[in-house]
Amino acid sequence: MASVAPFVSDLIRIRRRGGAMLAVFAALTLAGVAAETPAPGKSAADILNRWLEALGGARKIAALKTVDYHCRLDFGAGLSALDVKIRADAYGRYIFHYELPRYGRLTQAFDGHQTWERNAELGFGTPSAQEHGDNLAAVDFRAPARALRQFPQARRLADETVAGRRLEVLEMAALGDEQLKWFFDPATGFRVRIEYRGPGGLRVVEFEDFHTMPGNGGIQEPFRTVRSGGGRTEVVTLLDVSYDDEIDPELFAVPSSMHDDAVQIERIIAFHRQLVGEEALRKVRTRVTRQVTEVTTSGQKITATVSQKRPNLMVMEEEVPGMGTEWQGFDGTIGWVSSELQGYHVMRGAELQQTLGFVDLDGPLQLGVSCPLRRLLEERQDGDRRIVGVSMATLAGPVGNFYFDTATFDLVRLETFMQAGQDGQLKVVADFGDFRKVDGVVMPFRTVITNPAMRMVTTLQSVQDNVPLDDAIFKPRKE
Repeated sequence: MASVAPFVSDLIRIRRRGGAMLAVFAALTLAGVAAETPAPGKSAADILNRWLEALGGARKIAALKTVDYHCRLDFGAGLSALDVKIRADAYGRYIFHYELPRYGRLTQAFDGHQTWERNAELGFGTPSAQEHGDNLAAVDFRAPARALRQFPQARRLADETVAGRRLEVLEMAALGDEQLKWFFDPATGFRVRIEYRGPGGLRVVEFEDFHTMPGNGGIQEPFRTVRSGGGRTEVVTLLDVSYDDEIDPELFAVPSSMHDDAVQIERIIAFHRQLVGEEALRKVRTRVTRQVTEVTTSGQKITATVSQKRPNLMVMEEEVPGMGTEWQGFDGTIGWVSSELQGYHVMRGAELQQTLGFVDLDGPLQLGVSCPLRRLLEERQDGDRRIVGVSMATLAGPVGNFYFDTATFDLVRLETFMQAGQDGQLKVVADFGDFRKVDGVVMPFRTVITNPAMRMVTTLQSVQDNVPLDDAIFKPRKE
């Protein structure tokens, strides 16, 4: 779930520690809170037991075998809402179907042994361990029944008034020093609020509109949850839910048509990583590259020096005939440009993303991580060599078609597509050659970039690794 909705990941811990059925999707509106004296005689166990009874009873929840959820995720900020359908069983097997605004259905699933994800246009792959953990937590529909065992030291705090409503409050000690606050409506017994500390400060979750669906055995669900914090607010609406419908285990299985291609793609990527020199590249702390780019369509020559430093610092100095010197950099926080001709500005959008491509020294090793969705392209003859292609994508869309020499596993070509107007696309091809080894790392010393409008040839003049670089050289140059 986190791969599509970033706000989910920092709520997973709530779900793992006894959240309500759909707690992982929840979000909360911040409000003024006033502390009061707790009502006498009511222990934390009393409040938790009443909550479980309000949800439908601990024994009934613990006996559930399967669940089907249908939700709508609204992220605000002008972003399109996502329709999500989820099926899961008590063994931890699950399948999520997201309807992406542009690329259609994305499926993420776990068959009890293997995780997988697929989109017809973007490709097939394996979700990260974090995504899989998030998904498992999101479908742990028996979690409330374990709350008393997971929080044996839950502590009653003073009642608090939130938005004019007096609520009972429990402190729930989590792992390490982390603590959560759970708020309960004394009139209904439902848990209606969670507070915790997350990135950027206080995060809050509210649960609203509790009811059950016909034929659902009396299990109560919050049909609206809202989360806010970190400058964002998201709303999840539960449209439908049912329990204990029979599910064929084959529903969770990896499609057989995808398996063989996935194995071949992993083999190609693994051989490429080995060829590049993974261990040697990890030892490179800094790199200074000097290069010359010739725009053959105009005869213009551009000289550049690129300096990189781990973890994510980069500055490139270019000498452009007739335009003077231009610097582009990333200081770990912002991307910036300083030009003798056009002055200074901060990078955003596509310009920033393009620059970030130069930042990571581990870039050649990141294909399998940064592009989780892949499609195997047809092997073909290319001059005197055979090449095989892998189309790679993220959930944001296609990244490009990567072609490898089948004999050496060098990455020899990259095809990308740039937006040209509202409806058109411009194909850009980068051909890599003259591979040389520098300090144990194989890299191309010649790159030819072509598109319908121009042709550019970049030649590396020198590459120096692990030279001293002061962090100050990466800072924005506003003058």
